[in-house]
Amino acid sequence: MTASTNPIFLPITTVQHDFEAVVTDVREGTVPFEDFWISCYHQNEPSVHGKVRAELDEEDRHLVLLKGKDGVQIERGELVRIRSNLGLATQSAKVTFCTKHSYFVSCSQLSTTKTRVVVPNRTYPSPKTNSNSRIVGLHRRSLVLSSDFFDSARDSRPR
Repeated sequence: MTASTNPIFLPITTVQHDFEAVVTDVREGTVPFEDFWISCYHQNEPSVHGKVRAELDEEDRHLVLLKGKDGVQIERGELVRIRSNLGLATQSAKVTFCTKHSYFVSCSQLSTTKTRVVVPNRTYPSPKTNSNSRIVGLHRRSLVLSSDFFDSARDSRPR
């Protein structure tokens, strides 16, 4: 007996890489509000590209409201503690913890509900002289390079 299985296509969500910096800038009063982008994709469906406005609440000036538009929503979840062993190279067995919010993205047009967004633990400056280039570490074996890295690499190629 052979069972026929149909593939399951999972939706894909991407969020502007520095969206937490946007939220921090608003919370600290550097800017009164700022937008960041979210894109959602699903097999054989039109993609959805929306914006989220981060702005301070009128009454609680320590609360940053996240207002999605163009079909996307994002919610801040509970605070989570993140353990890091990245100090091992310079200090013996140092384990550090930082507290961050978790985030959940939804896109009703693609029937995507409350999907957790994975955010980087740390960012590291690129060894290049361009201070805008960043290497973003996600997990032990994964690296994501910002578009600035590729732009500077493209500019330095011989012509």
